Amino acid sequence: MNSSWKETATGGNVEPKDLWARSLSKHANVKFIFSGHVDVEDVIVNQLQGENGNTVTCMLIDCQTIDNQKDAEKNPDPAGVVTMLYVNADGTVVNVEHISTVRAAAGKDAYLKAQNQFELTVDYGTAWTETKYGKAPTAEYDAAIFNVFIDDDTDPSTENLYFGGYNTWNDALAAIHVWNGIGGPEARAMKTYNILLKEDYTHSAGIPSNKSGANPGHFNLDLNGKTMTLSENGVLVPYYVNTTYKTPSFTVQNGDIVMAGTKASPMVALQCAKYNDGAYEVTLEDLDITYTSATAGSIVGMYPGSAGYKSYMKVNVTDCNVDVSAIDSAVTLFALNDTNDNLDTTLVISGGSIKGSTSANLKMSTLNNGDSVSFASDAGGNYTPIVLDENVAPAGIYRDEKGQLLGFKTESTAAPYTFSAYVAPVEETPYGLIPSDLYPAQDYPFVLFNEKKELIGAYAQWYDYIDEHKSGTLLMRRNYDTIENTADNPNKLYLIENLVLDLGGYTLSQSTGTSTKLIFSAARVNNES
Repeated sequence: MNSSWKETATGGNVEPKDLWARSLSKHANVKFIFSGHVDVEDVIVNQLQGENGNTVTCMLIDCQTIDNQKDAEKNPDPAGVVTMLYVNADGTVVNVEHISTVRAAAGKDAYLKAQNQFELTVDYGTAWTETKYGKAPTAEYDAAIFNVFIDDDTDPSTENLYFGGYNTWNDALAAIHVWNGIGGPEARAMKTYNILLKEDYTHSAGIPSNKSGANPGHFNLDLNGKTMTLSENGVLVPYYVNTTYKTPSFTVQNGDIVMAGTKASPMVALQCAKYNDGAYEVTLEDLDITYTSATAGSIVGMYPGSAGYKSYMKVNVTDCNVDVSAIDSAVTLFALNDTNDNLDTTLVISGGSIKGSTSANLKMSTLNNGDSVSFASDAGGNYTPIVLDENVAPAGIYRDEKGQLLGFKTESTAAPYTFSAYVAPVEETPYGLIPSDLYPAQDYPFVLFNEKKELIGAYAQWYDYIDEHKSGTLLMRRNYDTIENTADNPNKLYLIENLVLDLGGYTLSQSTGTSTKLIFSAARVNNES
């Protein structure tokens, strides 16, 4: 790296210091630089520090100088000088010998100057691996499956700082304090934790009991194009949310998820801990989610929270392709069972696709007050399609991001059939809107609304009403005779607590030979007939 050398083979001029600054200093795998073509008898050594922390040993050697200086009297014969480097096994020690091959062949002293015969200790420094989130020490990065980087929103000096490497998902979560117990959460400044998956990984261990989301940061799990398999009780996004300090968020993106085995736990678990007015946002983005087992659990699942508390969740499913077509039985993709009505959750599906065998194996569980499933349209007004092997429109209550009720129309004419959502025409009632073309009164004489005037369900027979609902209004839309109940069922209609049955001015009758019963418990019946 001699600054006097400028010419290149193409005739251009490059200062060695510029070559170092623009190129050679930037690569962690550069360990030695050898230069020549400068008149010098000695071996010149200089050690520089690269941008990645690596030590680069630079050696200037030009043996032709000695032969060029020979004359008939003082140095009549060529010296044939070479520089030999003897490196030990781990590359940390280099023995240098600067010798004349001509003199060695003649049995004479071959070593040129004592200062050119030396041992050099090479410290390579810390080698670094470049990632999209910053640099990681190569040794730690290579030994880990999950590598964590920090970007402190309040301190620019910690941008893309390497935090550590871990070999299990639970170890990575524990290290960044996604939970550390409900009793004493640690207050931290807002940070973004980028977690990079290095290789395919199977997660089967459940989240420990002290699973409070105590860290108020933003968490981003980047699958990096790899596959994460969730089996047994493997939970990807932990349960509780403690938002005493700031609102956390969790993103999972860029890879494949396989839902496998017998797994009661969902991929994303939500629960309201003993804190009020908490808020938590989860985003699933650019994922291919494949089910290989009907017992593999839901993508999103809610758990009954602590009574008397209220929290708010939002789950974004963006550009994700969900495929359950390999199995026949029903899979509840989004299990928003809010039994205690203390975890208001909004689920927004945008882009990607949802693929199943029939509408029966693409289940969304019953929602409670304040919970909703909606499809967000793109700039062209298109909604996430549902692809089925049979020409059976998806069943369930769906809305768009504005709360408008959605229907599904057939886009393809041969299997697999693609159903695209559209804003459905509605029938107005005092309790809310009914998509009339999806749920005509003749086929669905009963509809259920919650207190927010949201349609919860439409039912062909009165016992189809799910008695989990303890409040709201069940509206009858036409005259109904219980003889229309065709399945083997006790024909009991349970009305409990604050639920209202509105007959809508129609007649509810019981034909001879049926054993229909109405069971009331603190319920009201309006418009009786």
